[in-house]
Amino acid sequence: MSFQGSGGVMGLVGKPGAMVHVQGHASLIDVRATFEEHWVPELEYWSKEGIDTPGMIMIHVHADRSHYWDGMEAGEVRP
Repeated sequence: MSFQGSGGVMGLVGKPGAMVHVQGHASLIDVRATFEEHWVPELEYWSKEGIDTPGMIMIHVHADRSHYWDGMEAGEVRP
């Protein structure tokens, strides 16, 4: 699983955004009670119907290791 933020950190045009890469095993969760437990209002941007959004699923990643890059800075984290 990977995530990349937008570039231009702190207003510096052309600077690459932060990136995170996680390796591990994942579980798919489709339990309404779990959605309620983890729901935050900011998610409504992508899921207009809240926890009742058709096709909603959570991915729980059990990370073995993760890497991050933020401009010239990089590192690795292991549990």
